[in-house]
Amino acid sequence: MKISKENLTLALSKLAPKELKCPVCKCGNLNYDTDEVQNMMYERRGTSLVIDKVAYKPVLSMTCSDCGYIMQFDLIHLVGQQNLL
Repeated sequence: MKISKENLTLALSKLAPKELKCPVCKCGNLNYDTDEVQNMMYERRGTSLVIDKVAYKPVLSMTCSDCGYIMQFDLIHLVGQQNLL
């Protein structure tokens, strides 16, 4: 699912003052993905996953243009739960 233009603008405006750099190579050129990425969370019992209880966290993914390191930022934190529904 695409991140709405409004949510993408809001998320990037909150990250911009932080002058993000790659923690691996210190490159400041990060490319963002306009698709919402989901971090899937499953309940674990011992060595088994309970797949009927799935939760997810929507994230904005950014990739370093130099080394390929991927950073993820919580979209709920950046734009608010109500804006993602």
